[in-house]
Amino acid sequence: MARPGEKIVTHTELEARLRMLESKINGVLSFLFFIGGSEKKNFMVQGGIDLFAGAGTAKTFGLPFKVGSSPLVLMTSRHKDMVAVMDALPTATAFTGYGRYISDGSVADCNAFWLAIGERG
Repeated sequence: MARPGEKIVTHTELEARLRMLESKINGVLSFLFFIGGSEKKNFMVQGGIDLFAGAGTAKTFGLPFKVGSSPLVLMTSRHKDMVAVMDALPTATAFTGYGRYISDGSVADCNAFWLAIGERG
């Protein structure tokens, strides 16, 4: 119950205010993301830290990107003597990463940060 002078905000009013704010934020962010040379207004960013085995580790995105799209995936190793690499384009739902030693390219289990940016599904 509201105290004297206070207004109770209904669920509908709150949702309307949040939609307005989201629209403003998306308008600003739409000018910041260009993927494949074109502006993306409906983008999504996902990331994580995972162990990528030398034989390959498949990583499924928590939320799939737009069907048929290929998100931009960046990976960087947490180890100074290893790299995490991909040998194929990521799909809208997953990518596969491999760990390798920098010195000779042999297989290694590599912890790596990854970041995926693409169109929302």
